[in-house]
Amino acid sequence: MQLGNDTADAVLNRVQVMPISGSVGQFYPTEAYIIVNGHRRKAMADQITTVSTHYACTSAWGGWSAPTSMPPHAQYGRSSTCEPAYLAADDLADRLLRLPVRADSVLVVLSFNASRLVTAWDGFSLRWYATLWHDQTLIAAALLSLRIAATSATLALIVGPLAGYALARFGRIPTRGAFTAALAAPLVLPEVITGLSLLLLFVALQQAIGWPTGRGAGTVTLAHASVSVAYAAVVVRARLIGTPVDLEAAAMDLYAPPWKAFALVTLLLMAPALISGWLLAFTLSLDDVVVASFTSGPGASTLPMVVFSSIKLGPAPKLYALATVIVAAVAGMLLGAWRAQRSWTVASDRRRAE
Repeated sequence: MQLGNDTADAVLNRVQVMPISGSVGQFYPTEAYIIVNGHRRKAMADQITTVSTHYACTSAWGGWSAPTSMPPHAQYGRSSTCEPAYLAADDLADRLLRLPVRADSVLVVLSFNASRLVTAWDGFSLRWYATLWHDQTLIAAALLSLRIAATSATLALIVGPLAGYALARFGRIPTRGAFTAALAAPLVLPEVITGLSLLLLFVALQQAIGWPTGRGAGTVTLAHASVSVAYAAVVVRARLIGTPVDLEAAAMDLYAPPWKAFALVTLLLMAPALISGWLLAFTLSLDDVVVASFTSGPGASTLPMVVFSSIKLGPAPKLYALATVIVAAVAGMLLGAWRAQRSWTVASDRRRAE
């Protein structure tokens, strides 16, 4: 920013920086340079006049670059053009993120309502939790869903990371494009198309080789595993792409066989992605209703299928109780993971201090 001597001194002496506020804190520029008569002068943060839209936009992300002009509508410290848009977008994102939490809160409150009606409060009661406890259909469906989710996530964790490793570590191979497209298909295709194609596949296999003999929990598990493989592969590939091969090369330079370098180095580097991939595959399987509806058979109704069938007859308070139990279980696991991470961080800091 080119300024004359008098103008620069006036700018530096009479105004001060105003912070840009947001949901994650306030941002100040740390330093800037103003060119006065061909010489660069350093201005500290408490001396800078912030008089441009460009400052308001970039400082919200932690940086600042000097404006080339001072617009007439500029205000000291804040821009009247950029900051309202930034704050509006920030407020909209905050509201959208809070919406599921508020919806879950409504379900939790209604689960303790003695009345069957959503619009009427008839007092606090645990009646619907007792009803849920004695509902063998929901309990059996929940246990079946947990078994299917755990098995399909484990199968996806065996195949998916190998595919992700091949895409991340191997060079150009002749079928790389087709392999990548086939792996990405479950990510972009609608679930209806995926479920229908898997149903036709199982029917064709039954006619050709006599397997599977019928659709049930096994076919649902295979269907969920085939969909979850893509998610596990993407997570592992992203992890390995951002990780250099230096450690693996160093292990092999120290005479470690390739399999040992993979087991002792690469697997440890992949560990966060493996955990994330398994949890993602487990969640997708536990939540799926479309693919399971196509590939399941009699006596193999998962929990989402049972809930979806029940809700067609109207809202049932025992489903609110079921949702509350699931929310409480997820919240407990998140709290346990946070406490474990905090304990590990504290222990690591103590070891470094020693």
